[in-house]
Amino acid sequence: MKCKEPAFDGSRLRAMRKDRGLSVHQVQEMAGVAARHVWRLEAGKRPNVAAVTLARIAVAIDVDINYLLGLNDSPWPGD
Repeated sequence: MKCKEPAFDGSRLRAMRKDRGLSVHQVQEMAGVAARHVWRLEAGKRPNVAAVTLARIAVAIDVDINYLLGLNDSPWPGD
């Protein structure tokens, strides 16, 4: 059985941020990541995001980091 290959998906990040009713600037404040960087991630211009950056964003918007990496189909931690 082959394991799924992790690949960051900016569209999932954008969808979950909007689902939470958060602006990019709110994510910036909560995660300590520049708004410009968040925009680039969402636009797919930074496909190789650092693990620490992705973890900060995932915690800030309360989403499973594995969902953002395409390893899990559920965005909710623990599902």
